[in-house]
Amino acid sequence: MHSIQDELSRMVQAGLPGAFVYTKNADGASQFFTAGVADLTTERRMTPDSRYRVGSTTKTFTAVVTLQLIAAGQLAFGHTVQQWLPELPIPNTDYLTIEHLLRMRSGLFDFVDDPSLLSLDANLKPYRLHDVVRLGINHPSRFLPGSRFEYCNTNYCVLEMIIERATGNSLQHEL
Repeated sequence: MHSIQDELSRMVQAGLPGAFVYTKNADGASQFFTAGVADLTTERRMTPDSRYRVGSTTKTFTAVVTLQLIAAGQLAFGHTVQQWLPELPIPNTDYLTIEHLLRMRSGLFDFVDDPSLLSLDANLKPYRLHDVVRLGINHPSRFLPGSRFEYCNTNYCVLEMIIERATGNSLQHEL
C-alpha cells in the first residue's frame, strides 16, 4: 500500500503543481503531507502554512476583499470590468459591473464548462488565473449582464484580477 506522501509525490510527478493533505486519527493525532509548489510563478514549495485556492470557498474570501475595497473607496459596485481590465476581450465589458460579478449576474461563460476541461488529464494540468479567465471569455456570453442569475466561476476569477489591478497585490497577499 502506498503512503499518502507517496501518492502526493506521484501526483506531482504526473503534473499536479502541488498538493496538501491533513489527516487526523481517532486518537486526535494529526499529520500534514505536502508535495510540489504552492506558487507556480515563484516556485515556492508547498508547506502546511501555504495559502492557495480551495475551490468555491475562495469565492467568499474574494467577495470579502472586494467589499473591503469598495468600503475603502478603491472600488465601487458600479465600476465596469472595462475600467479595470481594458486589455481583456471580455464580452459586454462596457456595462458589465463589479456588482454583476459579485451577484452571479454577469452572463459570462463558466470556464468549468469548457470542453477542453473534460479530459482526465485536464485535472492534473496547472492553470493560472489568466488561463481560466481566457477559457471563460473565449465563449459567447450566455445572457446580458444583470438580466438573470447563473452561477459562474469565471466571475470570481475576473474579480480576483480586478483586486490585483486595484491593489497591486495578489489576492493571497490581500487576505
